[in-house]
Amino acid sequence: MVTTLSCPEDDNPLSYDRLDGEWLIWYEVAHRFERKVPTQDRGDIRHNIILELALARRRDGDRPFNEAMMFRVASFVIADYWHDA
Repeated sequence: MVTTLSCPEDDNPLSYDRLDGEWLIWYEVAHRFERKVPTQDRGDIRHNIILELALARRRDGDRPFNEAMMFRVASFVIADYWHDA
């Protein structure tokens, strides 16, 4: 019988541990801002922030995407959440 060792990532293929590059940075920004909403909505707001950061990055093309810009996008997502609540 052959036994294979599994990675922790194999247990959850959607784990944030698999992120790298800009996606990991965007996750860290989203994680920083997600506590500004009720606990039950934090997973949704985390995904919304990451998505908006990806869309903003695509719109800006090759322009540098610094931390201040990422925080601004994340704060707009939070403001939009509270506006719709």
